[in-house]
Amino acid sequence: MSINEIAERLRTDFSAGQKLKDLYRTMQAARRSGRVKLADDIAWLEPLMDAFLDDMPGFRRFLLDLCIRKGQYRVPMEGEGDHKTLRDLYRLVYQNTTMTERRGRLYKAIEIYRRRGYSFTNVTRALTASRQVKHWAEQRSAYLEKVKKEYGGKLSWDDRNAAIEKFWHAVDTKLDAELESLK
Repeated sequence: MSINEIAERLRTDFSAGQKLKDLYRTMQAARRSGRVKLADDIAWLEPLMDAFLDDMPGFRRFLLDLCIRKGQYRVPMEGEGDHKTLRDLYRLVYQNTTMTERRGRLYKAIEIYRRRGYSFTNVTRALTASRQVKHWAEQRSAYLEKVKKEYGGKLSWDDRNAAIEKFWHAVDTKLDAELESLK
């Protein structure tokens, strides 16, 4: 079964949210301890696990697309009440992915300082990380303002998110290049 066929089946499945939540938990376990067998009721989702196990941002985009096409996020998860939706799962994956990426960037930034000869205590490392986060936030705001001007003063949600992804990709590329040069 292809990913598109799975997506179509999930769009018509009332319990899609719960099945995807179970898949996500299984994917987390597999990332921690190696390959894990899927439960029988979600075994048909294995192509998703294969495709997105090492690509959480891709899984996040898949969930967002599924949420939008399923009707504005209002698909209840089976057994958890109407207030639980696919959007809750999307938010969970988004938050986990965002925090993982953020920690990776901070680790790289601190490693760059270390390779330049700086030594850190826990307090100075935390202060340096805090300053770096503030610096990136200022750069991101300035970049978004620049992009907003290019678009005539207004950005759609999709354009804003694309600009933010482009900004973070540039930051990641710069960090990787700097780490490589300091080997």
